Amino acid sequence: MRLLFFIRKLPDSGTAIIVMHLLIAFLAIFLLPQTTLEKEIPRPTPLPDILEFVDEDANSARFTDVEQKTIHTLKAEYKSAIDSSLATIREQDLKLRDLSKQNAPLDEIEAFNKLVIKERIHLSTLKLKFRDDLIGIIGDAKWNSIAQQYDEVHPYELGIVVERISPIPNYMIVVYYIEGLELTDDQKQEIDHWNEEGHYKAMLMLSAMAEKEQEIRTLALENAPKADVIKAVKALEMMRHKLLITKTDCRDYIKDKVLTAGQWDLMIAEMDQ
Repeated sequence: MRLLFFIRKLPDSGTAIIVMHLLIAFLAIFLLPQTTLEKEIPRPTPLPDILEFVDEDANSARFTDVEQKTIHTLKAEYKSAIDSSLATIREQDLKLRDLSKQNAPLDEIEAFNKLVIKERIHLSTLKLKFRDDLIGIIGDAKWNSIAQQYDEVHPYELGIVVERISPIPNYMIVVYYIEGLELTDDQKQEIDHWNEEGHYKAMLMLSAMAEKEQEIRTLALENAPKADVIKAVKALEMMRHKLLITKTDCRDYIKDKVLTAGQWDLMIAEMDQ
């Protein structure tokens, strides 16, 4: 019940449903141990994975032999760059998570996150360039057919959003699920008081980012100009950065104002199990 008490304050039922789904996904992901996170394949962008999708049998039949040969060459040109960017972001996300748990100051976390933002925009640009080059090969009609099929086979899922929105742990949720902390009534009251404002605002930010991700996905599938999509991506990254600041403030509050040093160390140790 502690996780849901703020839902009644949401402005409308639609937002409440979005936040509820995000909250459940958020809890599931950030209670994962570090070793599990390291094995997860990152999904750092809402842009469709068209490069992989055009490999599927359902799509190959719609291309001429010349188109298939040209697409094969195009994929080879982009795949290594995209895979390299994915690997970089994966390592950066793990680093951000570690910086947070190691109590790095906000300015250090922000500075590193700016590198992450740069790489995410680079990845988005690569994927959009591939999309545009692919359309140049197959034409608008075939692209529209592929985009429609992609949307049917890989529908937008709210839960997936949380995997990439922020690798920073959600301490105000995690704290309730660590055995052995033995929170006092005063500590629980302090956490609830913070949640009434800080956590509530963070969930609304997540909801806004989910809507922005849907917008980016739609723009990409509808063949909007690359510049328009990147503008939306940059807006999403600024929202993500603000959430990072909020979650770091949350970390500092619970570490310095609520938990004892022993409780904090226990929570971090349990998160790594």
